[in-house]
Amino acid sequence: MEFEISTIREQAPQPAKAALFSSGLTRFRTKAFVAIVPMTVTFTFGLWGIRRQNSMWGDESVTYQLAHRDLTQIWRTAQHVDLVHAFYYAIMHGIYGLVGGGLLTLRLPSVLAMSAAAAGVGLLGLRLAGIRAGLLAGLVFPLVPQIQQYTQEGRSYAMVCALVTWATYALVACVVRHTRWRCLRHHHAACLPAP
Repeated sequence: MEFEISTIREQAPQPAKAALFSSGLTRFRTKAFVAIVPMTVTFTFGLWGIRRQNSMWGDESVTYQLAHRDLTQIWRTAQHVDLVHAFYYAIMHGIYGLVGGGLLTLRLPSVLAMSAAAAGVGLLGLRLAGIRAGLLAGLVFPLVPQIQQYTQEGRSYAMVCALVTWATYALVACVVRHTRWRCLRHHHAACLPAP
């Protein structure tokens, strides 16, 4: 009889585990949706008219010229001007070394970086104010004129925007985790933030 009871217990469904898995899957799908939709919209806007009749403005031409120099020349130039952009020039030098090309190669990294920033903005909104706010924030982000400009500009601003956005998201996530951990340690369930 003991064998039968243990077999029944093993075969019985475990609702707590199933509910936890389902809840985790739902959260993952929500996060993916709130990140992917703004990212796709920003990427689409960024690609639209990206070549601009094959024209390049002044600062972009600096990026283009420096990215085609070797790393020692980039470093020598950065010691006199544009030191804040030196790392960006080195990245672009590597991209041109791998892919080559012209205006599309110059501007595509900015499109990708700003698309990543849009995903981060959406997730920040989700974490701080819920799914509607996250989706709205992520969709309004690429409509801002300065964001549209930097999305298609062969300069470091889009990469900086993406780094700042994701650093902010990481900070907010750490604060929430730290708050939960502190509450659990002190057994104050009332101060746990809502999921």
